[in-house]
Amino acid sequence: MESFSAKNQLLTSILDGVSEAIIATDSKGQVTFLNRPAQKFIGISLRGAFGKLLKDILVLKDSATDKRLKIPAPKSFRENINPHKLTRAMCVGEHGRTLLVDILVTPIVGTRQKIMGVVVVAHDVTKRVKHERLAHEQWRIKSIGKIANTVAKDFADYLGAISGHASSILDNIIPNTRAYDEAEKIIEAADYAAALIKRLTNIARSADVDKEADLQPVAVNTVVANAISIVETTFLQRNIIFKVQSPDSMPYAMGNEREIRDCLISLFMNAADAIDCDGTISIDCVEKCIDKDTFSVIRVRDSGTGMSKEVLEQMFDPFFTKKASENAMGLGLTVMRSTVQKLGGFVKVRSLPGRGASFRIFLKKAKRAKPSKKKSETYGETIVLLDDHENDRTKAHDILRTAGYKVHTAKNASECMDIHKTHGDTVSVSIIDVFMPDSDGKTVLKDILTLDPSASIIMTSGFSRDYVRSYIEHGTWRFLQKPWEPDHLLATVRSVIDKKNISREKSAIA
Repeated sequence: MESFSAKNQLLTSILDGVSEAIIATDSKGQVTFLNRPAQKFIGISLRGAFGKLLKDILVLKDSATDKRLKIPAPKSFRENINPHKLTRAMCVGEHGRTLLVDILVTPIVGTRQKIMGVVVVAHDVTKRVKHERLAHEQWRIKSIGKIANTVAKDFADYLGAISGHASSILDNIIPNTRAYDEAEKIIEAADYAAALIKRLTNIARSADVDKEADLQPVAVNTVVANAISIVETTFLQRNIIFKVQSPDSMPYAMGNEREIRDCLISLFMNAADAIDCDGTISIDCVEKCIDKDTFSVIRVRDSGTGMSKEVLEQMFDPFFTKKASENAMGLGLTVMRSTVQKLGGFVKVRSLPGRGASFRIFLKKAKRAKPSKKKSETYGETIVLLDDHENDRTKAHDILRTAGYKVHTAKNASECMDIHKTHGDTVSVSIIDVFMPDSDGKTVLKDILTLDPSASIIMTSGFSRDYVRSYIEHGTWRFLQKPWEPDHLLATVRSVIDKKNISREKSAIA
């Protein structure tokens, strides 16, 4: 027959082998047993805990209020011996380490219903709660994205009609009149609305957590430089300067260049709001190994006001914002973190009130990208752009320059003809607005063709193609309807240039 000591040792081995933390006490609430999981987490041995009160070694707090929770003592079970449950309690362990636990306190009942003590079983639910919160957050993000996408598409349809009609009105009325000014205000408002649509589209794209990300090696220094160039002018007006540490040594990261750039811009804007005026935003990138994986860590630090613990806990929640502006959506940081997670990374934040904030974006490190052997779609061709409307002229100029073209802009017929007389031999295509206050696009078309009968010309207007063709005599020119999308503009320009090149090749062969 087995001895009592052998049975006790067997029971102890069994309890040490389970994953739950188990603590037993006597009738006075003094600890008589801890299994190994309980000893490991609390940071105390059985010998060190033996005889101590349970409340002195097991600290439980309410995860919502941070108030200490009272653990039922043995005497509390005298009237009711049903187990007592504490769900999602915050258990404070060794060195301040915390876990979320479900606690079950069960009385040890002896003969004649005498309470001999209690057994506390703590089940770690930290990972489960984290996964539940992540799933709920992703559901909320997806819902926001669907709404943003629907609103953006409907809004874009109406905005296109408004902008097109306003451009048509502007092309047909006399400048420096009230009607002309009102039409310009409509177009200006449409430009602001277009920026809002872009924000909604970005939110919808980043919120699509189910869509598999197209990951490519990205040069971090290039993305950082591009993001800074977009906001630097505005920030300099507020005396906010950028400091980039060792850009040439920045590693490559796996991701999407546009999405990483948008994440950085969100962090820059957030930092600028915290700085308000006169401050610095510092950027650096280092490599860091975590669990055998190597990450490229982009760090963005600011000299702003910093954040309290309460703000840090809510900062990524959808629609949470401390900005006073009515235009603040409270989605910038939410979308930023969602985007980084979709790229296979994660975000860490450090901040203290009055000490600024430090955001770290962790992305999987990539090997240096190989140079692409694919030929560029553009070969630096020269384009002349004539448009009296500054917003349209600037927008087209930026799109064409970004695509690799050399662009000469003119705001009236005289400037346009001067460019053609000076650079006529190098011009590949001219983009001419049909209706302008100081001159007629039809006259400009005629003058260009007089200088160069083989000139390639694109006529653009808010009026329909049929109306413009009825107004201008037929010829080799192409038509581009306003308002145009960037892809449509580039495709039309490329098509005209390629057609001209093919014609030249055929002539050379003949």
